[in-house]
Amino acid sequence: MTHWELFNDNLKLEGELEKTGTELKRIMNFLNIADDQANQNRAKIRSPEDEVRLARDKTNPSIQSTVEIQRILEKLQDENQRLRTSNLQHLNNALSQKQRAVRAERDCELNGDRARALANSLAISQKKFQTAIGDVQRRLVHQTRRADQQREVRIRLEVENQELRQARPFVQRKREAIFI
Repeated sequence: MTHWELFNDNLKLEGELEKTGTELKRIMNFLNIADDQANQNRAKIRSPEDEVRLARDKTNPSIQSTVEIQRILEKLQDENQRLRTSNLQHLNNALSQKQRAVRAERDCELNGDRARALANSLAISQKKFQTAIGDVQRRLVHQTRRADQQREVRIRLEVENQELRQARPFVQRKREAIFI
């Protein structure tokens, strides 16, 4: 994987991390609102005995009869059961939302870990790349120096050979040639 691909992957993971963080905040706000509503519903629920006591305290003649009290009591119990069921559903919904939020937070942390690992890998790759470039530059300088030295030696040898090949004036003495 190239340096740029790692960098682009890192940017993508950071974008996903930001989106997940935003989603997590939205879910947490929703959970807080749902929890407040559940608390308000719990506060509205009264026991049937409290409702009966409240009805008796009003001293309404139509409520005085036992049949009517029984009917009101049954109605209140039904309402109480309905509110409890509704409250339980709200709690279940809030719990599932909280579980999703925890999963989203875990995913967010995993994406953050992946992004950090990718950034570390990118830094290590960049360091290796720079080291490799430095090695190549050193070898290139060394090879250039050697090539220059070899060129100088070759030129010097060619000049010496050329000088040796040139005819030299000589004086002959009795069968001996003396080079000047």
